Amino acid sequence: GGPEGILARRLAIGGGVTLLVVGFLTEWGEQATVVQPQAQKAMLIVMGIAIMTALVWHAMRDISRLDVTRSRAEAALRRSEERYRAVSELTSDYVYEYGVAENGKLTLEEVTAAFTRITGFSPEESRERGGWESHIFTGDHPVARRRLQRLLAGEEDVSEYRIVTRDGETRWLRDYGRAEWDEAAGRVTRIFGAVEDITDRKFAEERLRESEARYSYIFDTAGVSIWVEDCSLLKAALD
Repeated sequence: GGPEGILARRLAIGGGVTLLVVGFLTEWGEQATVVQPQAQKAMLIVMGIAIMTALVWHAMRDISRLDVTRSRAEAALRRSEERYRAVSELTSDYVYEYGVAENGKLTLEEVTAAFTRITGFSPEESRERGGWESHIFTGDHPVARRRLQRLLAGEEDVSEYRIVTRDGETRWLRDYGRAEWDEAAGRVTRIFGAVEDITDRKFAEERLRESEARYSYIFDTAGVSIWVEDCSLLKAALD
């Protein structure tokens, strides 16, 4: 499929055709004795060179066209990747790619800029600290390990867990992970995913639960007798 393959195929075909033509003309010349043997050999050599030159020229022209097409495709791919990165860096979420070694160890290979905004660490600092496990909140290590086991088994996973940022802040993340299974290796070799920062949502849910619990306690404690005996107590309780 590459330039070398095109050139090799053209030369192989051209060589075979040239040998057939030269063999035929040699046999014909010997029988017809129309041209002197030396002149005949010179003509055949020139003909063979001409045929091979024409084939090489055609092959190089096709290779040139292939290179132009490939260059355009690569340029389009680069533009697409640049647009993707530009969009991803504008969001609060980040996208990652891990390589998976035979022993199951993960190596962060690609991650978008939001990773640093969320964790406070650069990708290089994260690798030096020991990778993804170094960021996980201690109480959520079991969740993270179960998630990793599912991904290494080739399953998709969506998990929520907490991390500790560079500033010591605890943040909630929702991690959407997908594994890439390599049939030749017989295991997962890459893990892709997207991480959403859901800290604000979690805090809002917690405040709502606390509010509901507070009002539930007030009404359960006050009881119906408040309405009958003294409405001022209900007003005070609500206030």
